[in-house]
Amino acid sequence: MKGVEAMTGRHLMVTAFTALMVAIVVIGWQSFSREIRSPVMDEHCYVAIASDLSAYGTFTNGCFKAKDEAIVPGRFFGPAYPLFIAALSAADERLRSTIKCHAENPGGRGAECPKHFHSLIAVQVLLAAFGVFFIFLTAREISQSEAVAWLSLALVLGASEVGYYARTYLTENLALVSFFAFLYFLTRTVSRDEGWTAAAAGAALALAALSRPAYLYLFPFVAGGVVIALHYQKQRPWRRGMRQASILLLAGMLVMSPWLVRNLVLFGDPLLTRGYDALSIAFRVSYNAMSWSEWAVSFVFWLPDFGDKLSQAVFAPSLYERFSTTYPHGFYLMGKQLYKESLVAAGSPDTQTSYLVHKYIFADFLKHVLVSLTLALRGMWVGKYLALVGFVLIPPVAVWMWRDGRLWPFLALILPPLFMVGLHGFVSVNVVRYNVPMLAVFAFTLSVAIVRLVRLVPRWRNRLSADQPVSTRGVH
Repeated sequence: MKGVEAMTGRHLMVTAFTALMVAIVVIGWQSFSREIRSPVMDEHCYVAIASDLSAYGTFTNGCFKAKDEAIVPGRFFGPAYPLFIAALSAADERLRSTIKCHAENPGGRGAECPKHFHSLIAVQVLLAAFGVFFIFLTAREISQSEAVAWLSLALVLGASEVGYYARTYLTENLALVSFFAFLYFLTRTVSRDEGWTAAAAGAALALAALSRPAYLYLFPFVAGGVVIALHYQKQRPWRRGMRQASILLLAGMLVMSPWLVRNLVLFGDPLLTRGYDALSIAFRVSYNAMSWSEWAVSFVFWLPDFGDKLSQAVFAPSLYERFSTTYPHGFYLMGKQLYKESLVAAGSPDTQTSYLVHKYIFADFLKHVLVSLTLALRGMWVGKYLALVGFVLIPPVAVWMWRDGRLWPFLALILPPLFMVGLHGFVSVNVVRYNVPMLAVFAFTLSVAIVRLVRLVPRWRNRLSADQPVSTRGVH
């Protein structure tokens, strides 16, 4: 018996190692087969903070600090990704000089700067591969099927979304691997009631929150879910679930505590960030100005790949042109103007968020919720057609998981990303890159459906053969 268990354990290790190597090779090829990019838009902000960290040892507001502003501590953005870049640049002189040049010459002026981001991208390839590896482990944990795990891996790599971000300079490079690790440890906590996995889930979610602070709001939602899941999945006493939830919350707090203490000392409160929430909400509430006709058309326009083309073929331009981020009178550019105007109206950056919430959300809450619905769908279609098919398959896969006694681990996979889809639709413009974790959900549901269909084919063939009527041709 011990020999069988050893062989099984060895097989699992070999399989897991192979999956990781496949992910590294594929994502490495996806990243390095193209020309190294220069930073654009939001990427400049993270590069600028990393450059200030390298030069002055101070975490600043990056591109959101005034040109003549002295080097002073800031917290407009989460700390993890700029700290990550700065740490790598400390060991790579070429990377350090590259980020310094791009920080000092944003936009088109950076065309003459070097592009020595090779070491950064190489490490990001490894992080992305580990992220996909955690998806593989999660799929195997929930389905108890290597076929589903391998197919999930193939679908995620084929979608190339994770590989795309490995060659960018965005927070997704840390947020995704952290969040996918969190999903794996959460499903194990629900499946096996293990204290160490609850701690690992909390730590991984905290790392994701330090990269993208919106993930902070998942903590109470997940903690409550763990209590409920362990009670009904494992028939544990309520106090057992509360213990595991407490472990998860404590681990998360410990990981975030250095940054929270830093902010408490420097700014008088322990908030993760300050200022970005007002910017995000200003852009979001500008979409509440859409007419009800535009609202109806948005469900078509924001469908992946073909939605905008279909809208242009069917609807009048006045019903969809304001959805464009470059249209002069579009909602996105309205948000940029609203951010400036609301700062003046609020009188201070400290009261800007409260002003926007009361004037534009609470004042017309029903409209805000309904617009949030279409914006949530807008940002959910990660992987385009994979997302469409995977989303439709969620209900039947949930039924299959319930019949197999795996419903609660499946819910541990799908509910946290869906919670973030709704939250992003409520407080931001919710572009697709905010919801890349949904890729794990869509890959899993499609993989389960394919594997079950393939396994049913022999049964159908046997049944059809058994049901064939006996031929009477030639019988007299």
